[in-house]
Amino acid sequence: MSVNWMIDSGAFAASAKGVPFDKVIRIDEYLDYLKSYGHEYKVRAAPDDIPVPSGRLNPGLDAEEAAARSWKNYQRALKQGLDVIPVIHFGEDLKWLDKVLDSGAEYIGLGGLAGLGPRGRDFPWLEQAWSRIVDRDGWPVVKVHGFGVANWQLIKAFPWYSIDNTVWWQTTAFKGVIIV
Repeated sequence: MSVNWMIDSGAFAASAKGVPFDKVIRIDEYLDYLKSYGHEYKVRAAPDDIPVPSGRLNPGLDAEEAAARSWKNYQRALKQGLDVIPVIHFGEDLKWLDKVLDSGAEYIGLGGLAGLGPRGRDFPWLEQAWSRIVDRDGWPVVKVHGFGVANWQLIKAFPWYSIDNTVWWQTTAFKGVIIV
């Protein structure tokens, strides 16, 4: 029986440690898990690497290396017959988004967004990404999941299909209420 849940590879946990994804998460084990239990999830994220620029979390992979590794992992999952969504991360060259869109993916993820807001350097990258994702009437040509999207302005600014973040459950765990 399939539930309306998403499974993610744990790349954010790896990036928080400032190390490449495959040094923390065993990709083969994740892919094997998806082969065995992936049908239990509505959405399955491809194993990805998150670029960690200096000044955010700990320094880790640069954007180009992370994007190339994420693309390779996505292709690897597809070759194994797995239906996974590719993930493009904040700060990566948008040629990788173009590559994903050209590949025929119907559902994609935009990641590396935890803690980002609508000002400064964050918003222009998202605007450029979304300009590639929507048609001339502003409708997305693919479903888009926002990983770590908690900022209300970002939620309202773009036509996300789905988003996730830990702010909501952390707030409720401490008996808080989010009012928007």
